[in-house]
Amino acid sequence: MRYRVFATAIVVSLSTSAVAMAGWHEFWHGAKTDYRRSNEWPYPFKCADQMAVRAPFEIMKDNGWRRENTLGSEMFTFEKNELTSAGEHKVKWIVTQAPIHRRTVWVLRADSDEATTQRVDHVQQLVQNILPEGALPEVLVTDRPPTGISGDYLDAIDRSMRSSVPPPRLPAPVSDGSN
Repeated sequence: MRYRVFATAIVVSLSTSAVAMAGWHEFWHGAKTDYRRSNEWPYPFKCADQMAVRAPFEIMKDNGWRRENTLGSEMFTFEKNELTSAGEHKVKWIVTQAPIHRRTVWVLRADSDEATTQRVDHVQQLVQNILPEGALPEVLVTDRPPTGISGDYLDAIDRSMRSSVPPPRLPAPVSDGSN
């Protein structure tokens, strides 16, 4: 019985003393943290890897939409830097049909700053006419020309191809001698 009383007294004195409690909370916090890390192990690293793999594709998508929404020099008249009808249709498509987060209109920089400003102003006026209310899409200047060919050149190719195609003919009937 004496030993029990003595052991109880030691346990009580050690559990209430500050020396025995030093580092106890930190120990259990570290144990819980290690346990959670062990149970969740691949997930935090897998997320970072997935983001690293997807990042180049996001950049490619952004660059593709930028190229698609860029108005090149052929979309503007040479004299007044106003949009041609093809340019107006393209701006209308960008502003009304493109996904909402992709509705930025990019204008190719002209030879002079004045011409670039005229182009941007003309595009902004057209955007305001198309969307009179609400937030307007951005109109930004870019140095990256869009890939493409002049419509006149493509029209000339199409016309020359059509003029060189022979008229359609059915093959002559073949008799097998049974008739």
